[in-house]
Amino acid sequence: QNEGVFRPVYLSLTGQQCWHMPNFADDYEIDFTKENGITDYSPHCFRSTVAGFLAAESQMSIIMIRRLFGHSNDIMPTYYQNNNPLFVKQQEKELMELSRKTANMLAEAAKDGKLGGKKGMDILKGYEIFKQDIKEGFSRNTSESVTDDEMLKSFAELLYDRINEGSACGFYTPFSLICFNNPNNPEPTACGVVASNKAINEISFELKSIAKGINVASPSNCVGLKCVEAIAGPWSKALKDQYVFSINILKGKLGNHYTEDHYRQSAIECVLLFGEQLVQVGLLAEKEYKSDLSFLCI
Repeated sequence: QNEGVFRPVYLSLTGQQCWHMPNFADDYEIDFTKENGITDYSPHCFRSTVAGFLAAESQMSIIMIRRLFGHSNDIMPTYYQNNNPLFVKQQEKELMELSRKTANMLAEAAKDGKLGGKKGMDILKGYEIFKQDIKEGFSRNTSESVTDDEMLKSFAELLYDRINEGSACGFYTPFSLICFNNPNNPEPTACGVVASNKAINEISFELKSIAKGINVASPSNCVGLKCVEAIAGPWSKALKDQYVFSINILKGKLGNHYTEDHYRQSAIECVLLFGEQLVQVGLLAEKEYKSDLSFLCI
């Protein structure tokens, strides 16, 4: 400490300084134990603790750790982050909360019949079968009937279990879709194939790594509703924005911009691909969609 400013001192890993670590923790009433039972500490523990705290509390942790510790790349900050119990615990908590929220959204949309995409239609069918099975089960075993709210919660719990146990991704893609791909499925994913094709041009990638990545979901390479694992719903507002943008191109509402044939062709494909799905999930009025098709002479 110099002139009222605390400046950290970087210590060498000597035995005497290691003994000072628990004393420092005791002075500030910090729990200084390790779950693995190791009792030898070093000043480097300070770095690990600070890195773990930043990782658990800030989405900018990688950048902050790099600058604070003087790392030249993301390798060590990522290592600190992924191996720190504070970060892992916080990550697991947030993942469970997000999984629960996603499952509830899917169940609610299934109840209202507002799911799109092939996987969305599969879940709609599954919900109807689930309802029938529940009703028949109650009628056989009790005189009481199950309420719609109870049925909805039970179905949401099934979806949550799939996401939480790792048999469904359950994350959002840039297309505002929910990916429900099973990570354990060895079959290639549409986005995984796109990512692998891009990786082929990277010299640093080994062919074995590329082949292995074909069945791994890659959100940044999402192909939208062309993927059989994509689910559209009331949350898919980005699809509606793209639909409106495409219609405006075709109706000439953007002035002299996007007048080339390839823009118009892409816009037509977008309208045909998204329109019916947007109607299904309640983001586009059927009357408006039919009017747009009529304008396109379809």
